Amino acid sequence: MVAKRRKRKSKKWISRLFFLMLLIVAVVLCYFVWDAYFKGDPKQPKQEEQSSSQEEKPKEEEKPEEKKEEEPEEKPKVPQYDGDDPNTAEQITGAITYIGVSNGYLRVRVNVDQYINGGSCNIVLLRGGAQIYSDYANLNSSASTSTCEGFDIPVADLGTGYTQIRITLSSGEKTGAVTGEVTL
Repeated sequence: MVAKRRKRKSKKWISRLFFLMLLIVAVVLCYFVWDAYFKGDPKQPKQEEQSSSQEEKPKEEEKPEEKKEEEPEEKPKVPQYDGDDPNTAEQITGAITYIGVSNGYLRVRVNVDQYINGGSCNIVLLRGGAQIYSDYANLNSSASTSTCEGFDIPVADLGTGYTQIRITLSSGEKTGAVTGEVTL
């Protein structure tokens, strides 16, 4: 009977020791994963910094006067547009950005290259040289450009066939026009 108790105690002790070792290994692995995930690998940047600083020290010691004379170079400014500023143009310029039929409507969207505070867009649809539709929309400004509010024209009013689109843009003394075409 005494021998059986010792075997039970020794088996419990071995299983507890094994569990404790597994727990320690799991905690250490979690720490390394956590450290690598949130902090990155701190050993590499430190080594790179040390090696780069060691390389720079001899250069600084050899030529300290040249370093003092050098000033930071200014980066060249990149122009926003190629060519002239569109806001200084004599005419309003732009483009039709969307022409399509959706849910029984011909949808036409126009973007204007200039920033214009107030104005109007006049759309005229032509078929065979004859005007088949005309409408107005407001010209709205955004940060650096403008847009027409957009035109949603019932297709039932237009019929079918090749149709030319002419949009006249106006604001104050400036005017301009954009054109397009669609087959309905």
